[in-house]
Amino acid sequence: MSDIRRLLANPPSRPKRPRAENEASSATLETAQPLETVSGETPIADAKTEEGPSRSDTDIHSPALSMDLPLTPNHPPTNEIVTQILSNKTLKFQARWFEQYPWLHYDAALRGVLCICCARAWMQKLIHLSKCAEGCFMYEGFRNWKKALEKFKAYESSSAHRHAIQQLQHLKSSEPIESMLSSQVQNDQQNARKCLHIVFTTLRFLARQGLAIRGHETDEGNFMQLLKLRSEDQPLLEQWLNKKTNMTSSDIQNEILQQHSHAIIRIICSSIRNTSEIFSVIVDGTQDNAGIEQESVCIRYVDEHLYAHESFVGMYEAPDSTGKTIASIVTNTLIRLQLPIESLRGQTYDGAANMLGAYHGCQAEIKKCQPLALYVHCGAHSCNLVAGHSAAAVVPIRDALQWVQELGTFYGASGKYRKIFASICVNDQPVNLQAIKPLCPTRWLTRCSAVNSVVTQYQQVLSSLDEAESQMTAETGQRAKSLLVKFQLGATMMGLRMALPALQLLENLNRSLQDPSTCVGGMLHAVNKVQEELSELRTEVRFNVIYEEVLKSINEYDLMELKLPRRKQPPARLTGPAPAYHAENEVEYYRAMYYEYIDSVKTGLQQRFDSNDLKQYQQLEAVLLRAENNDILTKYKELDKESLVIQLRMFKHQNNYTCVVDATKCMRDMVPEVRRLYPQVERLIRLLLISPASSSEAERSFSSLRRLKTWLRSTMTQTRLNSVAVCHAHQDILDDLDLHALETDFISRSDIRKNLFGYHMDFSLRIA
Repeated sequence: MSDIRRLLANPPSRPKRPRAENEASSATLETAQPLETVSGETPIADAKTEEGPSRSDTDIHSPALSMDLPLTPNHPPTNEIVTQILSNKTLKFQARWFEQYPWLHYDAALRGVLCICCARAWMQKLIHLSKCAEGCFMYEGFRNWKKALEKFKAYESSSAHRHAIQQLQHLKSSEPIESMLSSQVQNDQQNARKCLHIVFTTLRFLARQGLAIRGHETDEGNFMQLLKLRSEDQPLLEQWLNKKTNMTSSDIQNEILQQHSHAIIRIICSSIRNTSEIFSVIVDGTQDNAGIEQESVCIRYVDEHLYAHESFVGMYEAPDSTGKTIASIVTNTLIRLQLPIESLRGQTYDGAANMLGAYHGCQAEIKKCQPLALYVHCGAHSCNLVAGHSAAAVVPIRDALQWVQELGTFYGASGKYRKIFASICVNDQPVNLQAIKPLCPTRWLTRCSAVNSVVTQYQQVLSSLDEAESQMTAETGQRAKSLLVKFQLGATMMGLRMALPALQLLENLNRSLQDPSTCVGGMLHAVNKVQEELSELRTEVRFNVIYEEVLKSINEYDLMELKLPRRKQPPARLTGPAPAYHAENEVEYYRAMYYEYIDSVKTGLQQRFDSNDLKQYQQLEAVLLRAENNDILTKYKELDKESLVIQLRMFKHQNNYTCVVDATKCMRDMVPEVRRLYPQVERLIRLLLISPASSSEAERSFSSLRRLKTWLRSTMTQTRLNSVAVCHAHQDILDDLDLHALETDFISRSDIRKNLFGYHMDFSLRIA
């Protein structure tokens, strides 16, 4: 009985019948006549046919049996089941019989009960060869209620009934060959997808961290070794890697890395198109260790909250470094990224001739396509150039910085001198060891730190050079001796002390301009503040303080006294008939040198931060700050001059601001309903925020380039380099990428992959 109940609770699936057979059966059913008309006065069957006639195997297809049996037996109320009328009494079906024999099934078409198990087995041709099979319980219907209990009990223990149950259980437990093969294929595909996910995550990790993917041999690279390490936790990965279908080759790696980089670029470009109507470009170039010219391209845009973003979008190999070539790289990049050049409003490069040139420079070529793309010379480069040119213009400062450069080079080249210097600093407990650095002309923030390390450790420098002269070989000892002679001069200390205040101001300015949020208006205000502080430095009081500190250092370190240089008679064409000026003493001479240096810095800042494009920017800024009605507004199609004037008048009346940053903060803090009152003002603010103040973002990508393309990885292709560089630069976006979508796209590119991984790709299992 328990087997019957389990079978009734979970019946085997019903096999599909051929279409022709179904149609024939349904047609037969439609034309079949009922056995009898149900009547409460007429008996269902006489005594001779009460159990139904037995049939041979060739006559088992009953036209009245429904070919679509229900999954569970039909147990209707007893009043819906026909009664049996005999000559002396009327018999009815008893409800308790359904509970006692759960396999009973009432068929309304047959007007009798069947065994649901035997009827289903008969329909599926499982018991046609069974002995002693009774058709009344399989396809005819039993309706003799007089002998019901006797027949039910006998049939339940019959061999035909037990055989039917066994056949159905066997059918339920066994699967067809097609189903078994399909299950194996699905299992293989599921395992393959898990392994593919591991390959994707491994490559993502290596690209994110900027690690080498392959080594001198493919199997010895980080990628394959990391896969082998992960196969210890995933045994099926080891088996999958040994298959003939190779999904770890260099071409596959490049394809997967390119998928990641393209997904990142699509996210960035989508953000630009959806949140920023306009944008700017930042371009800078360098050579990698293979000698290939690499142009780094970055895009600056402003999001819906008025925050500026600078995003690196790739490195491109340039066949040459002419302005026209670089301009074509920029325009082609914008076309590929689907960013219209009509929306380009700014461009920032360094001051090289191929970029700055008024006729054939990159900025000039871009302006031929988009005149509204204002060119801004990188503020950080400008500060660095001002510092270098101003120091070179004043002899005492130029010489002093040159000796610091020589000392830094000597310190870096000689390990023995570094040990001598470190041991002397350890003996002097109050002094913390600071490495002596050279003055790199291309690094923006090295001069001040290099000079400070020498000035604060001056006694240790002298002692170490003196000891190095006696302990080192002839060549290096002579070099240490010459440096010792130069640092024993009081003029060297004077030159360093005079250069330090201005260098500190310039490097602070440089550092502030490297922030991506810095706008051109903020840069110009910062430059003005630095010029005001330089004016404060150019006073006799500040010079006297420096001079007294130098005299104190000369006495403390036993340096040579300050002396006037040898007098030189300048040419008459420079002095005219008047006698040439000569300083009478050391104070006058060094005061003049100090003033000349400060004036040189101020002049350099004024010249490098004064261009026609910057003046045009200042005119736009004046419109916002002073609500001036300027004709420059007619150049920008995104601005409605009449509406802007009205909105600006109201905006300035309601808010108090003195710069672009203040106005941006006021706009950002407004509730959305109030902010929508000033659409033209917001467009003007976006126009002022969009111009980059420096090309620092491109310079940062060069740091990534040095980590990615090393001497051991110099043969990396441009495609892989660009893909890895994008992934490494945008680690936050890379971490949030939907690997499911990338894997689906990867599989859809080839029929072989579809067969290997399965392209229904529900991926609902979400690889564990």
